[in-house]
Amino acid sequence: MSTLRLNIVGFPYRKDIEGHVSEFLADAPGHAMTLRPHSGNDHDKNAIRAFDWQGRFVGYVSHRDLPMAWGALRSSGSKSLRGMIISTNIEHPCAVFECVAPVYDGPAETLYPQNHFLNWPYSGPILNLPDELDNLDYMMGEIGDRLAERDEWTDDDLQDFLILAERFARYSKYDISGEMNDYRRSLIIKLRDTNIEELEDVTEELERAFGRSGREAMGGEVLDFWMRQMQSTETRRQLMVHRREYDVAAIERELEWFPESMYYVWKENRELFVSKVLYMHIPREALWRLVSGIAFVEMTKPCVRCIDISAVSQVIDTVLPLDVNEMKEAELLLSRINDRHGHVYDAELERLRNARDAKVAQKAEPRRIGQVIGRQNNLGDLSGLESLLQSKEIMKLLE
Repeated sequence: MSTLRLNIVGFPYRKDIEGHVSEFLADAPGHAMTLRPHSGNDHDKNAIRAFDWQGRFVGYVSHRDLPMAWGALRSSGSKSLRGMIISTNIEHPCAVFECVAPVYDGPAETLYPQNHFLNWPYSGPILNLPDELDNLDYMMGEIGDRLAERDEWTDDDLQDFLILAERFARYSKYDISGEMNDYRRSLIIKLRDTNIEELEDVTEELERAFGRSGREAMGGEVLDFWMRQMQSTETRRQLMVHRREYDVAAIERELEWFPESMYYVWKENRELFVSKVLYMHIPREALWRLVSGIAFVEMTKPCVRCIDISAVSQVIDTVLPLDVNEMKEAELLLSRINDRHGHVYDAELERLRNARDAKVAQKAEPRRIGQVIGRQNNLGDLSGLESLLQSKEIMKLLE
């Protein structure tokens, strides 16, 4: 049995102490705390909740301390860890929990199995790593080499190392792979062990960035970075070369088989996708294959997402004044187009349906579809779907 210390974070997000977090943290040292697993957590099934001496859910064990916490739970055979809050930080809301329990110091892979990610079958093209990520390997090696020589550092060497460490902290946030999470966790420990005061700021920056508040704050920035990479001219050039070499539909089916249904998460909510990846410990190789596949599918599928929604919108604007029966015909046609293009026009179809329903209620004066669309496209006084089918916008979408 040994003394185990764990960092507890996430206090500002807990309803029971909302609005008085500072007062809670000021009063907390010396009080009891209990830790229990929270398998129902949407972001991390390995999350462990912290309950205070009044039974309130007040925080979580920090992500980097989860291996030790789970090791203690498994070694003791207990469903919870009971201990005491020994210190708090009000400026950066967090606390240190202490208890007596078996200590585990194994790798994070014990909590986050990786084989199902590495065994995911993918046969599509692979993008080149952007410079920001490619240079991280060099910086990681350089940081290790320089730390090994720290006993011989001059003042200039220390300043050079600070610049390198700050640059690493700035760019490493874009690498959300499992390997980077492991390295960052070990680097924080090494920086703490130097007892060099000048390194405290960059160490705290690394810790804050990957606590819960930091992850949520930087999620949008990380997503923006990935979107820029996926939509860049260089990415387009790389992928379009392979457009005829691969079956886009087959690649998309492979994406749908990625563990934890992450491709569906990407399509539904990209912010949630980034948030979940930050906690999932996905190997860099598997994560980059996933990103490459998503970029390839989105770039090589019919290019309707960026240009044709406006065309459909214009056609619907044209259809809105028409007879209810003609609107139904138009809706059937546009539904076919919507199905063909992955339901990217759901919102526009809903607008058409709502307008049709309103017209039924109001018994509006009918107008012939051919008179409107035909006149706009110089097709003469055609009627019904014949005119709609010949409209320039719709013809493009049916190609």
